[in-house]
Amino acid sequence: MNKIKERTKPTVRTSARDPITQWLDVFTKLLALPPAERERIRDELEDHLRMRVDDLMILGKSEPEATEKAVAELGETAELAKRFKEARTSTRRRRLMHTTMFAAAGLALTVGAMNMIPGSAPMPVTAPSQVAAEKQPERSDGMNRDLAPGNLEDIFNTIAESHGVKHFVHWGSLDEAGVYNDSEVGAIPASGLSMGKVAIFLNSHLSVDGADAVTARFEDDILEFGTVRYFDKRELITIDHDVSDLVPAGNVLEYTAEADQLRKGITTVVEPYIWRGEDAIGAIVCNGSQLSVRAPERVQGKIIEYIERLRAIQHQKHGAAERALDEAVALQRRNQEELIEQTHKRFVEVSKKIQDIEQDLHRTNYEYYTVKLKLEEIERRYHDAADGEERQELGDRLVNAQVDHGSLESKRSRLRYQLDVALNRQSELEQTMNVLQTPTAASQSSRMLQRGERAALNSVGHVADERRSNQGR
Repeated sequence: MNKIKERTKPTVRTSARDPITQWLDVFTKLLALPPAERERIRDELEDHLRMRVDDLMILGKSEPEATEKAVAELGETAELAKRFKEARTSTRRRRLMHTTMFAAAGLALTVGAMNMIPGSAPMPVTAPSQVAAEKQPERSDGMNRDLAPGNLEDIFNTIAESHGVKHFVHWGSLDEAGVYNDSEVGAIPASGLSMGKVAIFLNSHLSVDGADAVTARFEDDILEFGTVRYFDKRELITIDHDVSDLVPAGNVLEYTAEADQLRKGITTVVEPYIWRGEDAIGAIVCNGSQLSVRAPERVQGKIIEYIERLRAIQHQKHGAAERALDEAVALQRRNQEELIEQTHKRFVEVSKKIQDIEQDLHRTNYEYYTVKLKLEEIERRYHDAADGEERQELGDRLVNAQVDHGSLESKRSRLRYQLDVALNRQSELEQTMNVLQTPTAASQSSRMLQRGERAALNSVGHVADERRSNQGR
């Protein structure tokens, strides 16, 4: 059995930007190549992607639709990364770039010579002359014949012959799964089917699934057969995932419940078999806001997608929370503005009432001092009168004047009391408005003052002065 290779990739933070940049970040993570070469491939692929988006937009699609279609045409991210890793020379990489990206004239994503047979969907082969120029084996993506009943070894031979390639079977891994070279396989109507569909029928005949399922890889012009578990062990890599936006932590050694919950979520949802039991091959270590994940390449792609889904959910929740907060702030602002408006309305009403009291007090004071002067005159004449009949008449007039004087004195006292109550109420309203003042409320209050409040305040000042003057009298 081949020695298990473990590679470590640098930390790459998945972007939250536009879909193309986001997809490229995920794709770059899965490229087991030197950093400089990864960046070159990323730049080239981004150029082609954005050109493809432009082409689709010319054909009438909106930008979001064109972007979604261009990214979707690339297929499964981990498989594409593996094909680019296999296309080591720049010439082969450019050929793969073109056969992968350009579909505007009826071309689509092709498996080409670098395609991995297991799980691939039917895809038309593009640019066969270019493939031949690179001296790659020519084969279609689907089977060109049905598979007759026979043993498993015969089935593997027929599949390889159908694609015109050499093959190698890792029988040790199949034996561990209870599948042997003489295991009987029934007929499979494979003609025209993709290898992914053929693999489903084959595993159904063999009654195996999950880690024991039969799968294949096409590398270095050799078609290899083995179990999922075998290839997973062979393709182990380590990726450090920056999840600081999901798991805040102060330092790299800090334990957080959020990170542990994220680890449990991954090991429960994403290929559980690789994390548990005696045959576990994967591991996740939580270091603060970073997850160090050791897992097969195909599983790393699923983990990245799982984390991205969590980011999308969190973004939606944050957006909903922000909208709710904005609505709450807007409601509070409206309530505050309404309260300020109501307080101002009462303030104006009280100010008008103070003006009415002031005018009534002015008239009463005038009448009061007129009656007082009249009373003083009658009293003087009454005391000076010698004639009894005149004195009797002045006495009657004196009594009437005293009644009028007392009545006006009572009215003055009542009006002064009402004025004090109104002034106190106005002061309370003014204090309430000061408490409610905000930049928005202050500007509104300023506009209200410009429309008449200043006049009301001036009137209040005049009445207060008059009240003090009257009290002095």
